[in-house]
Amino acid sequence: MAQVLADRLPWTLLLSTVGLLVAVLLGLCGGVVAALRPGSWLDRASEALIILVQSIPPHVLALGLIMVGSLGLGWFPAVGAVTVRGGGGVLDVAHHLVLPALVLGLSQAPWLLLSCRTEVRAALASDAVRAAVVRGLSWRTVALRHVLPVSLAPLVTLVGVRLPELVGAVIGEESFAWPGLAAAMVTSARDLDLPLLALLTVASTALVLVGSLLADLCYLALDPSVGLDD
Repeated sequence: MAQVLADRLPWTLLLSTVGLLVAVLLGLCGGVVAALRPGSWLDRASEALIILVQSIPPHVLALGLIMVGSLGLGWFPAVGAVTVRGGGGVLDVAHHLVLPALVLGLSQAPWLLLSCRTEVRAALASDAVRAAVVRGLSWRTVALRHVLPVSLAPLVTLVGVRLPELVGAVIGEESFAWPGLAAAMVTSARDLDLPLLALLTVASTALVLVGSLLADLCYLALDPSVGLDD
């Protein structure tokens, strides 16, 4: 059982981390752009994309990406983490990682985009930002010192809340035959391997707890006014 955990854990960490980075990048960039141009076509387009992506089940999104990116264009492999023959290098793993990471990132990005857009708009309308603009500070200084820290703190909290979906990405791992913990949990449950299932469940829970702790520490770093006792 320990060997199964040792073999599967790195793949889950890799997929969850890259999927989280994709979600944060899409949510942060899209949220900031939409917040800076309220009512514009970019803002309306972001709302339409949010509704569209959220209405698509993850397994349908995975199948769609496989059809387009793998079967249609032939750019990315559809299954596995490495090429069976002669694979295993960094570029080979990255090539296999694109589609499953996109599924995870796209499924989580709408929540982050909505949160980021709301928080950036609230920060731009705050008295602190208006006072900084009146004092003649550059937009870069205003954004880095007054807008981003206030806006990112709730985003970090939301990331911590959504971590269980990233770690337990059963659909993503099963759709792409990714050799992670979630796929192993499905296999152990199907085979009634209860000791292995219990071990994998505890390991997944521990990952979520560690991720939540890191999210709290990041929140504290972004907003020092929030004490550990809070």
